[in-house]
This record gives sequence, C-alpha cells and structure tokens, in this order.
Amino acid sequence: MGRPPKRPEDKRQSVTFRLDPDMKRAIEAAAKESGRSVTAEMEARLTALEAFDAEGVELVRVIGKELQAIMSREAPSLRAVTKKSWHNSLKLWAAFKEMLLRGPIEDMRPERLADDEAATETQIRLLRLSAKRRELVHEVQTIGVSITEDHKPKTLPKRGGLFSLAFADLSPREITRKSLEILPDSELKSLAFDLLEQIQKLDAEIDQAEREFSEHVKMFRDAEKEGRDLYRQHLTTTAIRQQSEGKPFRILDLFQLWTIEP
Repeated sequence: MGRPPKRPEDKRQSVTFRLDPDMKRAIEAAAKESGRSVTAEMEARLTALEAFDAEGVELVRVIGKELQAIMSREAPSLRAVTKKSWHNSLKLWAAFKEMLLRGPIEDMRPERLADDEAATETQIRLLRLSAKRRELVHEVQTIGVSITEDHKPKTLPKRGGLFSLAFADLSPREITRKSLEILPDSELKSLAFDLLEQIQKLDAEIDQAEREFSEHVKMFRDAEKEGRDLYRQHLTTTAIRQQSEGKPFRILDLFQLWTIEP
C-alpha cells in the first residue's frame, strides 16, 4: 500500500525572490562546499533560523559579521598554510567561542545593573557618603591623630607587648577614641571627638548603603545563575538520554562538573 497523497497545503511550495549578487555568489559557493543544491542550501539556512524571533535573527547576523572580522584578522595567513576554517582550527575555534561568550550577546543583555535606577541611586549615595567621611577623616588626621577610612575590624596575628594586648580586641574607631583621650589640648580633643562622632554616623550609613547595593547586585547575579543552571540542567538531561540510548555523550554534561563562573 502506497503513501497517501499529500494535501495541496502540505506539498513543497515555490518561492521566488531576488538576491544581492554577492549574496547569490556566497550561497552558490556554500552550496558547492556542502554538496547541496542552491535551493537546498537556502532552505537549510532558513530552517536553522526558524526558532529565532527578529532579535534572534539580528543576533545571528551580528555574530556572522564578528566571525568574518575574526577570520579577516587572523585567518588569511592561517588558512593559506593550513586550509582550515574556524570549525577545524583550534585557534579560530577558541576565538569564536570567546566571541559567543563575550561579544554581541552582551549587547543584547535585557537588564543591566547600571540601568537599574534604585541600584544607581544607592551607588551615588554610597559615593557621596564615602567622600564626606574621607573629608572628616582627613580633618582628624590634621589634628595629629591616626585614623583610617576603613572602620571594620581586621583579624591580625597576635603579637606580644603591652600595646598589642591593650588594643587586641578594639575596633579601629575604638583605637582612635583611645588616642583622642590622651590629647593634651582640651579644645582640640573636643573637636576631634565631635568629628569622630560624625564619622561613626557615616560609618553606619555607609554600611547600610553597601548592604543595599549588595542586594541589588545579588538579584542580578541570582537571575544569571538561574539561567546558567537552566541550560546546564538541559545539558545533563540530554546527556542522560543519550547515554540511555547508547549514543555518544559528554561526560562533563552528565555530572555537571562546572567550576568556572563568568
């Protein structure tokens, strides 16, 4: 029993359109290299783009231009010697891989931290607070008291001596306060304590701004991580299926041995 006849709408359709001469020559050359007819070559290329929307097609176009730029920069001498293209030259393949990771795809990033108004406002506030604190710290230093902008305690190796024992458990601001207490000039001491109080208030505001900014950064990082995990899970699922079907698979995809995060 033969196959049932195709309905008219299921039969292959003829499409006529015009091509730029350079494009026509490129398609003909590609068809010759692949061993397909010009029609089959064009259909194969259109089928490859079927899953893309307009932005996806534009991305493919830009990637193609970037690939041409890579080839024109490095390939002429290489191909003259090896007759290799990007997909069978390790050097060009690595350049192409890097371009896919960091090239045009970055220009199509839908969200950027720099475009987030709340994150930008927090960062500007953080910069202003830090600048004000820097001024006050400088004023204290001009009095002759040692003080740093960084107010967070640091874990230091324990050393001997009375000085080390006296200050071992003190924060940088507490150490500065101890230094102010021994100032002989009462007027300078009062001024320095007032400046230190302002600095400590700024420390608290800066800590809060840093926490807020870190939360903004975390939201972007978490979203990107979820996307990477989504694709990696797809790779793992594919590897498991290929293994069960006795087909070749990549062992790294099966075990998700990911160690490098961009």
